[in-house]
Amino acid sequence: ALPISTPPPQPLMDTAMEPHAVISAAEGIANTLLGAMFFLMTMMYLTNHGDKDMRRYTYEVISQTIAIFCAVLIFQSINDVVILAIRYFDLEAIDFGVHMLHMLVWYCALQVHVYYTSLHGAIVVIHNKYEEEVPGSPRLTPSQITVWQALLSFLGYEVEFAKMHPLDHVEDLQSRMTCWKVLLAHISGFAAINAFGTVQQMEPFRSSYQGAMLAMVLAGASLVLLGRLFAGHRRRCAEHWESIASLWDDRTETLYMECERIWDEEVEEPEDDVLALTVSFLTVQSIRLLISGTLPNVEGIDTWDVMTGRSGHDVVCLVMAGLVFCLLTLALDMYAGYYLHNSEHEEEPRPLLVTMASCNMAFAWCLYFGYKWFIASVHFSPAFEERMALLIELAGAVTVGCFVVIRALDHLADLDCTGDDIDHAIIQVIGGNAILIGFAWEQCFDRAIEVIAKEKPQIPDYITKAILGGICVGIIVPAWRRWILPMVLREGWRFGFVLDPGDSEKWSKIFKSARWHWLVERHGINFSEGKHERAKKLHELKFGKREKRHGPAHQKRRKAKGLRAVFH
Repeated sequence: ALPISTPPPQPLMDTAMEPHAVISAAEGIANTLLGAMFFLMTMMYLTNHGDKDMRRYTYEVISQTIAIFCAVLIFQSINDVVILAIRYFDLEAIDFGVHMLHMLVWYCALQVHVYYTSLHGAIVVIHNKYEEEVPGSPRLTPSQITVWQALLSFLGYEVEFAKMHPLDHVEDLQSRMTCWKVLLAHISGFAAINAFGTVQQMEPFRSSYQGAMLAMVLAGASLVLLGRLFAGHRRRCAEHWESIASLWDDRTETLYMECERIWDEEVEEPEDDVLALTVSFLTVQSIRLLISGTLPNVEGIDTWDVMTGRSGHDVVCLVMAGLVFCLLTLALDMYAGYYLHNSEHEEEPRPLLVTMASCNMAFAWCLYFGYKWFIASVHFSPAFEERMALLIELAGAVTVGCFVVIRALDHLADLDCTGDDIDHAIIQVIGGNAILIGFAWEQCFDRAIEVIAKEKPQIPDYITKAILGGICVGIIVPAWRRWILPMVLREGWRFGFVLDPGDSEKWSKIFKSARWHWLVERHGINFSEGKHERAKKLHELKFGKREKRHGPAHQKRRKAKGLRAVFH
């Protein structure tokens, strides 16, 4: 028999690196556990804050962060497939055209969603107005049907659908429209950034900040032209509907005119968001090129040596650029108030709103990347790349700093010496801080998914990212739409819960509960008394001076439009 030579035992890993790796993994798990507990409890404090405005800003920040995170996950999962297709079919020479086509797909999806929901809302409103079916209108049941109920009905089971009051139905449609409208607007914006960012990375645009700014101007002009093309298409649809409605009666014409009104008004805001997001990001890319001499990649990510090698002067320049955009936001908002007070118009000009939103987002981008440069250059070494730790530290610092600023600005807006126009401008800046927090946590979560995907070498990164993204979106989006978004849209932040008039079962339980009767007796309200006596006692519960009531953090001085106009 041949002798079997036994190889000498090999160490499992480098002994010099093993303790460090084990300690780093254990330290990461411990930091994640403690950080998650701290974050959850902080959110509990903020969502139950004694100041109702702080509760509203907290829910808006949470909603903004979830929307940005989910939009990026969805976009990147599809964009990875697009990049693979470009490489597989050798389309690198026309990759800009492919990315532009990708953006158009999402932009069209946004238009289709708003159209469908607008038509549904118009049918509910007009059917309620005439209390009968309108000739020539699609048959859409005014019932709240869940996916599970639809599946059971399809399988042949008898399902009882809950009938809804028309106003409750419109409110549900508004929540559904806002959810997917915001998501599709963000996805379209990131797709536009990707498409026109690809142009910015080409020569001669990337060689100088003037060329990078020229790419931004081309992006803005292209998106404005695209918006006008879709506006012309909506007008042609309205003319076609009018010709069809003439075959029926006035009710049919009213239905389609109402649909066209809601569609045109609801799609205006997401189109402006796409334009503002793209222009602001490409502008800040150009400013970073001017300061650092290096253009970041399409996603705005610098190389590790560029981030850690920034001087204090570079950080100050970028933060000062953000403050300039903040001052421009304040000035434009105050000018908008002056414009409305001295003209017969009922709302601000749309170009002014887009410019103001672009400055506000550019303010957020500049501060985010400025903080990132500062933390990377002070706390991290150029020799060891630790992007995940950097982003976690950055997200925590940005969140704490922004909430301190939001609290200070809220106190300033509550002062009697500030008028309505100043309050409105301050709240716009608060909205910029909310966007900044959303950007910070989105980058953190996105990096976390990339790290997990790279730890599975047997599965391609794009498949792992798509699976993780699908799981996250499948869990997060329904929860956001059902429980977080209504806290913003239906003023749930005011009371700590949403006043839902359609949930009769919940109100029945409240009115039958012993605590409800105890609270009524506690305040001396007797329902056997007359109406005037009860009203007097309820009025006595209101004490102290009347507080200043602010609108949403992204409010505009305009009348209620779209589906919201139904409630006014």
